[in-house]
Amino acid sequence: MGNPEGNALAVDVDAISRELRVRPEILKRIIISFSKTLTEKMFQLEGALADDNAVFMRALLHEIRGTSGNLRLAVVYETAKTLHEAVKAGEEKKRLQEYFDALKVCSSQLTEYAKNEESKNVENTNR
Repeated sequence: MGNPEGNALAVDVDAISRELRVRPEILKRIIISFSKTLTEKMFQLEGALADDNAVFMRALLHEIRGTSGNLRLAVVYETAKTLHEAVKAGEEKKRLQEYFDALKVCSSQLTEYAKNEESKNVENTNR
């Protein structure tokens, strides 16, 4: 499956906005806001992983799962869910790091999506 936006996460804003009954432009702003929050949480999650702080990791992952699920960002949700379940199961750190790295990729892709959307907004404003 090709991605026309490069490394950006594919988000079907029209379908999600219809399902959630929210205007697409509002949904985009919410997703952009979540991408910024996710970036912050990823730094916290990385620290918690380094410190073997499973309690804090579970709390952060619970928030990430909840928000990404509510926004129908399935790839982010599923990846966070996998890491959350691994932390709960007490899997070895090497395995947790692999799951964290996968979530980091999702986070980067969502950030790229948000940047693309923000630049489109700037372009439309300048017209």
